[in-house]
Amino acid sequence: MNGQLIVLESQERNLPQFRRAYLLAASAVMVVGATAHLAVIGIGPRGYAALGAPAGLVAMVGTASYRPAATCVAIALLLLLGAAYGFSGVGFCPQLPGRRYVLPLVGAGLIARAVLLPVAAFLQPALLLGICGKCQVVNDFVLFTSALCLFVGAAYAAGGSLQRSA
Repeated sequence: MNGQLIVLESQERNLPQFRRAYLLAASAVMVVGATAHLAVIGIGPRGYAALGAPAGLVAMVGTASYRPAATCVAIALLLLLGAAYGFSGVGFCPQLPGRRYVLPLVGAGLIARAVLLPVAAFLQPALLLGICGKCQVVNDFVLFTSALCLFVGAAYAAGGSLQRSA
C-alpha cells in the first residue's frame, strides 16, 4: 500500500511537467502551422491548394488580388498569437494577460474544429465549399488536420489548468 502511495505522489508531481511539455509541443506545432501559411505565399497556387484553400482563392493567387496573401497572413498571425499564449502558459516568455482564460478558450475552439470538420465533411460537405478546398469528403487531409487540432486543443485545454495559481 505504501509503495502505491509513493507511485501516485510521483505521478501527481510529474503531471504538471507533462502538461508543460505537452503545451510547449503544441505551441511549437502552432508556430509550424503559421510558418506553413506564410510559406505558401511565396510558393504560389500549388502551396495554397496543398494547405486546403478553396478553389476560388487558389485561382486568385495569380491575379493582382491581395486576398490570398492577406488570408494566409491573418491565419498565421492567429496561430502565432495562440503560440505566444501557449509559450506564456509554460513560462517560456513573459506572462500575457488573460492566459488563464485564453488557453482553455483556444483549446475548446480547436477541439470543436477537430470534431466538427469531419462531421460536416461527412454530413454536409456543401457547407465547406467556400472554406476548404479539400474538405468536401472525409479524407486524409480532413483527418490529419483534425488530429492536429485535437492534439493542440487538448494541450491548450490542459494548459489552462496550469494557470489556476496565476
